[in-house]
Amino acid sequence: MTIEDTLRTLLREELLAVKQDILAEVRRSLPSSDPTLEYLTTEEAAELARVTPATIREWIKTGALRERRAGNKLLIKASELHAHLAGDLTPDEDLVVARELARLGLR
Repeated sequence: MTIEDTLRTLLREELLAVKQDILAEVRRSLPSSDPTLEYLTTEEAAELARVTPATIREWIKTGALRERRAGNKLLIKASELHAHLAGDLTPDEDLVVARELARLGLR
């Protein structure tokens, strides 16, 4: 095993540990029994995930998260954000393909 391979392995392990710590913190901050926290705005989701609202919108665009709308407000289901952060939610490939075809004017 080369030094580069060892460093990659160590980095992956550290990043996984950080990801798990962040997910645990997010889960603690959002009690699942509170129905008012079932849906989050892009700003709330971004704050909890420690990313920008643009990143949340990109995750929606790529199918990693599904969007809901309440008037003009874009909402994300809190449980789906948790699952995405944990790596348990896979993108909806059909939705991604349909959006890309629509964007290209092919659908």
